[in-house]
Amino acid sequence: MSEHPNIHVGGLQFEWELDKGRFIFEGEDAVLFWIPTAMRDLFTTIEEISGEEASNVVFETAGFRQGLLVADYFNKIKDFDVKKASEFITTT
Repeated sequence: MSEHPNIHVGGLQFEWELDKGRFIFEGEDAVLFWIPTAMRDLFTTIEEISGEEASNVVFETAGFRQGLLVADYFNKIKDFDVKKASEFITTT
């Protein structure tokens, strides 16, 4: 039997399928980043390759699209109004 640890933190579910190398957040495949290193390097690389002006457009567009994904996530939860979503998003 393979390990499949899971934990609930602040109302959110995290799971690991260690035998498959999967990390799952709220039922969806997810990835973890080290913010000061991996995430910074990703953003820095995008800026270096495309320039400051183009990278700003990329970051703004990506941020907008992420907002749409988050909104879709909350729309799928029944009995979840805007006030509750705004309180819950800080945990996420």
